[in-house]
Amino acid sequence: MKGEDEEFELKLEFDEESLAALADSPALAELTSGKVRRRELKSTYFDTSDHRLNQAGFTLRVRDVEGRHIQTVKQGTAMHGGISNPIEVEAPIDGKTPEALAVTDEAMRERLCAVADFGELKPVFSTEIIRTDHPVTLDGARAELSLDSGQLRTPRKVRPLCEAELELKSGNIDAFLAMATRLFANTPIRFSTLSKAQRGYRQLSRAPRPPRRPANAWRAEFDGKETASGAFARICQSACDQILTNWSGSLDEDDPEFVHPLRIGLRRQRTALRVFRRSIDNEALRTLGKELGHVGRVVGHLRNLDVMVEDIVRPALEHGRDPDAIARLGDLIAGRCRIERRRVKHELRLRRWNPLLLQLSLLPHGAGWARTTSPKSSLPDFAGDAIGRCWQRVKKRADRLESLSDEQRHRLRKDLKVLRYAVEFFSPIMPSDETKGFVRQLKLLQDRFGYLNDVVLAQSLPDLLAREEADDPRLAEAIGFVLGWHSARASHELADAGELWKRLKKQDKPWR
Repeated sequence: MKGEDEEFELKLEFDEESLAALADSPALAELTSGKVRRRELKSTYFDTSDHRLNQAGFTLRVRDVEGRHIQTVKQGTAMHGGISNPIEVEAPIDGKTPEALAVTDEAMRERLCAVADFGELKPVFSTEIIRTDHPVTLDGARAELSLDSGQLRTPRKVRPLCEAELELKSGNIDAFLAMATRLFANTPIRFSTLSKAQRGYRQLSRAPRPPRRPANAWRAEFDGKETASGAFARICQSACDQILTNWSGSLDEDDPEFVHPLRIGLRRQRTALRVFRRSIDNEALRTLGKELGHVGRVVGHLRNLDVMVEDIVRPALEHGRDPDAIARLGDLIAGRCRIERRRVKHELRLRRWNPLLLQLSLLPHGAGWARTTSPKSSLPDFAGDAIGRCWQRVKKRADRLESLSDEQRHRLRKDLKVLRYAVEFFSPIMPSDETKGFVRQLKLLQDRFGYLNDVVLAQSLPDLLAREEADDPRLAEAIGFVLGWHSARASHELADAGELWKRLKKQDKPWR
């Protein structure tokens, strides 16, 4: 997990009050196992005038530590779920100016010098921090918790910095997770998304900060020589990024579009746990799956209300005889959405989710499963077997499509999602054209079952109205029209689903 020249840190953002509470917490006092140090750190970051080091993925700083100068070069500073895991080369230097020979890793020095001559480097921004270091231990793991309070200074702006960094020094990832869970159990969890250097470069830019957008899953890349554990880690990283980014967006923004990709991320992670179960399985992972399902139910009602407005009421608006009543119905449900959104935000802020959030941050790095034995079969064989089992579950129900109840169709819809995610997970090692064709046809079938599920969901429309609203005859007539209009359309969609299933069965299966 952690190479000789790599650091492994969990970084969290705080306000001054929360950081002070963490510093005084009983958990930190219990885990602290050595002398606490308080230091003033002044760091100057260097780059060329056109920031070529940053563009190439390097950061270079010279830190003044009690009169000594330490030069640090880092490569790979991207952060996922608050985890910073860059390659780092650090060495003392005589003065305040960067020295090429202090980059003791020859390969890194060559890469760095290929980007810029050290004579071109100049100061671009700086940080001034009061750092309090706590050596902490738990279950044989050693780490250092650094509490940082200070400022980031660029030529035009000065911004406050307030964060905590928990760096693993030795020990396994499970003990590190247990340590983080103990330390941060009662504090607001806000994972850092940018390193201090990245914040500095963003502050230097005059471009406006881009608007926050919902995060979709990114494709995890690996080849057929990868182990099941390696593929699982990459797939988890994609799903966990999607969950954590949209979780934060759901708390901070009123845009309802954060909730939908949050649900998708939860489903993708649960699917990964299910698909890899024959290789990577234990009680902790099964408990994780149940917790993810619980969160899915917390946000699920809000998403259902959004669907009720956008996909049920509004499409019927232009076809009704009383469009004003239908529009009023849509507005009433939208009002329920706003109330539900406030409830979801409150629920997602609860401290009870802190252990789950921390586990999701560390899951891609092996937390809860790193010591699980992978199968001896190749990854393509493992993938073929896993997708094949998903396909058989779909086929068993879909072949009886006409006789399925609403609940059975709902289960089939879930099975189709699991199948699609499984195919997408392993798409890097399957034929591209066949995979795209299969997924395209599968999505068409999913859409039909998604709509049929929404129509069943629409039966609860009357339950969403207050008593005085339910007694309004115009609203009652509007609900009756909406339900009737969708019921008629649903019969055609069900017949279409049958035809799409026949086509999907004939489609080339990319995992075979």
